Amino acid sequence: MAQFENQETESQVMACAQSLGQALAESRTFLAMREAEDALALDGVAQQLLEKAEAVRGELREQLEAGRNPQDMQDKLKELRDVNLQMEENPVLKHVADTREAFQRMMKMVNAILKFHVGGDESCGGDCDSCGGGCH
Repeated sequence: MAQFENQETESQVMACAQSLGQALAESRTFLAMREAEDALALDGVAQQLLEKAEAVRGELREQLEAGRNPQDMQDKLKELRDVNLQMEENPVLKHVADTREAFQRMMKMVNAILKFHVGGDESCGGDCDSCGGGCH
């Protein structure tokens, strides 16, 4: 009988997890992130910046793997810093970063709440920067 009750409880947990997943997918935070990512996919300038940054990182990685002295790579490092600065200033990329950060904060809150209820006494210790205020 205990095994049947355990299976029933586990089924309830899975149903709640499915409901939570659906609620997350329908949340304004998640939808805003997806919308920002869709806009990114259509923005040629942002795509070029991403490609340029990846190319420069790849060149730096190759030079390091080839044993090149990091001091000799200052031009490439400056190029990477310049591309990163352009990326930070690009409104489409900034919006994607902001919406991803908001979604990550929401997920941290969800995880903190779950952890609190499963573990009992595990909370942020009053520092709500780490949990978003949902654990106590």
